[in-house]
Amino acid sequence: GPKVEEGSPRPGRAWWWLGAAAALVVAVLFLWPGRGVDLAALATVEPLSVRIARDAPAAGSFEEARLAGLEAYAAGDWSAAYEHLSTAAGRRPENAEVLLYLGSAALLADDRESARETFARAEQLAGTARIRDESSWQLVNLALLEGRRDVAVERLEQLVTGEGHRAAAAAELRERLR
Repeated sequence: GPKVEEGSPRPGRAWWWLGAAAALVVAVLFLWPGRGVDLAALATVEPLSVRIARDAPAAGSFEEARLAGLEAYAAGDWSAAYEHLSTAAGRRPENAEVLLYLGSAALLADDRESARETFARAEQLAGTARIRDESSWQLVNLALLEGRRDVAVERLEQLVTGEGHRAAAAAELRERLR
């Protein structure tokens, strides 16, 4: 074999240390709790369930715009849903349920900025814990899509302690992020 002088590094030894260091970095990234997690993969962006009343609303009314928006939403036409629900929200800006669906249509259409603003308003105006929790849950998913771990974890903590309908899912997701 090749002759190696005493005191000189053995051939390949430097490469072995480089490989070991790279393996250690990869192991830390994947084994460090929650640090190697693809946040966007944890997001659950899916349509909300829709209940539609079949009464014939007056033309040009809040109810007509709301109904048209919910029908378009149920059909998966996010742009038409957004348009109609925006009209309804313009007529009744305090209606948290319309804002929740409007935010969801925006998120499903990948309009994250509109979704964030609308969910925040829905959460603030929510008259029921269910709409407040759902708005917060949607904001968690938005934060995950955007890689904002701290925002997602903070909101998950609130959902877990609130013990609403999203508490169990929030607790499970919080553990996956740790």
